[in-house]
Amino acid sequence: MSSLAVADIFSQSLSNLYQPTTANLNAFASNGRGGDVTLAAKGNITTSHISAFGGIGSGNVSVASQVGDIQTNVIFSQTTTGSSGTVNLDTPGGDISVNHIASYAQLGSGGDVNLKATGGVRINNIASFGQIRSGNVSIQSRDRTITTADIQTLAPNGSSGNISLNTFEIDGDIQSANLRTIADAKSGQIQVVAADGAILTEDLESIAETGDSDDITVAANQQVTTQSILSLGGEDSGDIAVTSSQSTVTTEDIETLAETGNSGDIQVTAKQDVQTQAIHSQGGQNSGDIAVTSNQGNITTADIASQGKTGEAGNIILYAEKDITTHDITSTGAISSGDINLTTLTGRINTGSLHTDTGSIHLNSPLMNAANLTVHSVVANSDKTLSELETRLEKEFAAYFGKNLQPTPVTANQIQTHLVDIQQQTGNRSAVIYVNLPDITSPQSSLAGDVKLVVITPEGETQTITVTGVERAQLLDTIKDFRAKIATSYRRENHSYLPIAQQLYQWLISPLEETFKTANIDTLVFSMDGGLRSLPIAALHDGEQFLVEKYSLGIIPSFGLINPTYKTLENAQVLATGASQFTDKNALPAVPVELSVINQMWNGDVFLNEDFIRFNLVESRLGNRYPIVHLATHAELNSGSVENSYIQLWNERLSLSDMPQLGWKDAEVELLTLSACRTAVDNPGAELGFAGLTVASGAKSALASLWSVSDEGTFALMTDFYHQLQSAKVKSEALRQAQLSMIQEQIQIEAGELRSAGMRGTVILPPELADLTNTSLSHPYYWAGFTLVGNPW
Repeated sequence: MSSLAVADIFSQSLSNLYQPTTANLNAFASNGRGGDVTLAAKGNITTSHISAFGGIGSGNVSVASQVGDIQTNVIFSQTTTGSSGTVNLDTPGGDISVNHIASYAQLGSGGDVNLKATGGVRINNIASFGQIRSGNVSIQSRDRTITTADIQTLAPNGSSGNISLNTFEIDGDIQSANLRTIADAKSGQIQVVAADGAILTEDLESIAETGDSDDITVAANQQVTTQSILSLGGEDSGDIAVTSSQSTVTTEDIETLAETGNSGDIQVTAKQDVQTQAIHSQGGQNSGDIAVTSNQGNITTADIASQGKTGEAGNIILYAEKDITTHDITSTGAISSGDINLTTLTGRINTGSLHTDTGSIHLNSPLMNAANLTVHSVVANSDKTLSELETRLEKEFAAYFGKNLQPTPVTANQIQTHLVDIQQQTGNRSAVIYVNLPDITSPQSSLAGDVKLVVITPEGETQTITVTGVERAQLLDTIKDFRAKIATSYRRENHSYLPIAQQLYQWLISPLEETFKTANIDTLVFSMDGGLRSLPIAALHDGEQFLVEKYSLGIIPSFGLINPTYKTLENAQVLATGASQFTDKNALPAVPVELSVINQMWNGDVFLNEDFIRFNLVESRLGNRYPIVHLATHAELNSGSVENSYIQLWNERLSLSDMPQLGWKDAEVELLTLSACRTAVDNPGAELGFAGLTVASGAKSALASLWSVSDEGTFALMTDFYHQLQSAKVKSEALRQAQLSMIQEQIQIEAGELRSAGMRGTVILPPELADLTNTSLSHPYYWAGFTLVGNPW
């Protein structure tokens, strides 16, 4: 043949004549354009290798049979410069079986590869390569199966072609190895469609190094099983859609990634189960939406994330008839983030952390598995959210006390600054947690909707955690039941309170634990909404430990209503006062011994019974000599107005509304202790009085009990608390250590004596308690009601 040009080989008659034989067909032009190779027959076509080569362009290869099968070895169209030819194989009535096909242009454009058969198509590798453009690859089978090895369209400096595999409508499956379209400027689409069959593939990739990648579509009537699916663009990336209309979808990772632009949407839909590895849409600007649907089955995935680096993040929607099981789900964008919506009609939702910066989170399930669910979001406008929380709390306390309490406005950063200051002075790392019930009066408020926990740690963003699977009334009823179980079960020495303690832990603490661990938190400071302030939070239980065994605890009315500064109690004096006899109340026989023990541990004065009067409590008497004031007497925090709550002195009732007259704020009282306090159950006014003890008294901190504890329990805890306070850096840790001593039975009453592993000697109980023998104080009735209110440091 000529080295400059070669005539086309058009051999329909020869093919018909030599149909049973195998021969090499080669059209070659080293410096010019290679000729076409065309084989056409009515029946079967069987050949060995077919090649078309040209120095400045190669010819096309066409093999067509009207009703027979096509069987060839390698088909190759190659050129150095210019365009390589197309490769077309077409049989309306038979099968196609080919070894390898390549259309290769070293410096130019690669040609298309088209295989079309009514029957099955079986081929090894297909490649279309062009330095500036590669061709499309299309394989069609009308009613049989397509089976391929790797298919690639490659254009290192231009645009790569599309890849399409389609078995149309009659029971045709598709099975392939890797399908890849890779380019510099723009990569092609990948479409794999088996309208009445199943699909099994390895990796599917559309990759554009500097430009846009294209869409990837996988759709079948039956099962879809793939390895990873990736659309990666240097600028924008394409969408990915995977569908099984009658069966299941099983994939490895699915990702749309855009280096500088917008990443595509991801949609996975099946009639039955969907099972995937990670699903990610990440854009340099905006990221796409992610939707996963199982109309009659389960959804199981690894992490799901939509991340817009400089723009907006997409929505994430999961819908299933049955269970939804995922790892972490995240939607984060620099400008805004999307909503996260998980819905199951009949099953459970089991997820890791759910995190959206500015979007909303909705979970709908008749069988919500709250124990395994945490829903996190970084507060987009933390100061606005904090301001709403603080304002609502402060208005509530101002209405109760009947005056402007002059709160200190605080931002999240200011709270963090205080927490860092406390750490530098004490080594204690604290977190402030707002427990927020839905604001049913203001649907537009950022506090409306689900029960939320707003968490501020010494460093990092303010977080909001949505508590799923619990409604306002359910939470309040559970707390009421919890208190009742603790108050009654101790007499029977049973643990009927534990299931409720664990349920409350799952709702209110489990979602926060990872945050606390990461931030190395020592102390939890809770600001509770109405109905929650009577919760004995120390007794919440994780199945192995009480919460107080992990953290020291405290509650605050609001951060703006406390004095958060720190002052050591080293060498402090205590004013120990109280009464043991009353005209209209039960005697407190342990009070004289309680005051005596405290006075032995701390320098100070003791005022008992007739000396326990208002005159001895006012600022002019205290001056700055008594940073600690201990009141061992009945205190009633009752329903109704602030005047109904009082502290019983020897000769009068001192109402909470009169406490500011004592001048303790000016006297810089660091700690007020009420050792025999009782708070009315399920009453907003009583709760406000309890949580507002520091507001009423002017003391920086107050230690009181949510219920009336037995004399022996009160005496034991108070004795050990003041012992621990001598060495503890912060007050809340002293209370924690005293409670631990009771839980671990290091404090016990034996033979009329109080014995403590941490104190020298024993304390003889008063005669009224002398008949108590071998009394264990480990039940939470004895210790969980004691709560530190106000500044916990």
